[in-house]
Amino acid sequence: MSDPKSKGSARDSILDAAEALVNRLGAAHLTLDAVAQQAAVSKGGLLYHFPSKDALLEAMVARQLAQFEEDQAGCLKGDPDDPTARLLAFVHASLNDGEEDRRLGAALLAAVANKPELLEPARGMNRELSAGFVRNPLGHAGASVVWLATLGLWFLEVLQVSPFAADQRQAITDRILAMAQGAS
Repeated sequence: MSDPKSKGSARDSILDAAEALVNRLGAAHLTLDAVAQQAAVSKGGLLYHFPSKDALLEAMVARQLAQFEEDQAGCLKGDPDDPTARLLAFVHASLNDGEEDRRLGAALLAAVANKPELLEPARGMNRELSAGFVRNPLGHAGASVVWLATLGLWFLEVLQVSPFAADQRQAITDRILAMAQGAS
């Protein structure tokens, strides 16, 4: 009987290898053969954990969403049931991504572009976030504007098309945070 812990380690190692490959070479080079080579496992070993490229992409998306939820939890200051604290945590987690996170986000978007069903977990997360805005003191529309502004800046940066200098980005981020806190 195999050790479940070692299965998780092998699975994580394969996901790490896939992310490294995508970051280094781009989503177009994400093949099962390349991932197996990068992870130093046989293709059969890779297929044991991920029977298809779609399964690998689905796991990569799920892991990134889980990491984002963990990042949000780390940014949460105060009561987790406080809608303002949750919105602020979302803003902080979204806008504090590093360069590697943004590259991976862009690559995953490119990789799943032809398989929109792989983004269903992200759609579910967005529906849940939006539903929570009803309880926000800003109201659904106000909280949605903060959310959309945050996502807009994040997407510009992920796609590497942001026109903002560092000081402009900081001013925008400060404004988004002020809006999230209820300042007009």
